[in-house]
Order: sequence, then structure tokens, then C-alpha cells
Amino acid sequence: MLQIEFWQLISALAAIVVTFATMIWAFGKLLAKQFKDSLDARFATQDELRKQREQTMDARFKRMEEDLEGKAPHYNERISYLEANAKKSPTHDDLADLHEKINGVSNDISELTGQFSGVRTLLETLHRYLLNGGKQ
Repeated sequence: MLQIEFWQLISALAAIVVTFATMIWAFGKLLAKQFKDSLDARFATQDELRKQREQTMDARFKRMEEDLEGKAPHYNERISYLEANAKKSPTHDDLADLHEKINGVSNDISELTGQFSGVRTLLETLHRYLLNGGKQ
């Protein structure tokens, strides 16, 4: 039979445990490196896409700015025209005066309507008188 001393048994078991632990550590290190490489690749792709998006957005904003700058002189002319015409427009006081004058004309027309009604009645009376030969 094979006889092993106690210290040799412990040394062999320790060597096996150390070897197993080293294998687990190496396997864990390998997995961690693969995970890190995968994340690095993903982040690199995201950074590249972000840069492309930034370039696209920068180009779009630049086109929009150029478009607005091309239209700005036209808008400035239109705004100047509107401001000039706004200065010529009637004020609230002008509109109040105009309202008073319109009310005065309305009153005068009402008065004339009443007078013409009276004249009409007089003409109808004269007409009847003349048709009846001066008899009522």
C-alpha cells in the first residue's frame, strides 16, 4: 500500500486548491477582458455614431442659419414698411373724432327723414286738393 505522510497529503491538497484557484482566477480574468473588450467596442461605436449625428446636426443648423440669413434682409424691409405705415395709421383719438362725426351725420339724416316725411304728407294733401278741383 501507498503510504503518504500527513504533511505530503496537505501539500498535495494545497497544490490542488492553489491550482484550482489559479484556474478560476485566470478564467475570471479572461471573462473580464472579453467583457471589457465588448464594452469598449460598443462605446467606440456609440462615440462614432454620436460624432456622425453631431456633424449631421451641425450641417443642418448651418443650412438653417444660411437660409434665415438669406431671408433676413427681406424681412427687415417688410418690418420697416409695416412700421412706417403704422405711424401713419389713425390714433384712438382720431377714431373717437370720426365716431362723433358719424353720429352727427346720423342725427342730421334722422332729422331730414322727419322733415321729408312732413313734406311728403304736405305734397299728398296738395295733390288730393288739386285732384278734387280745390274741394276737400
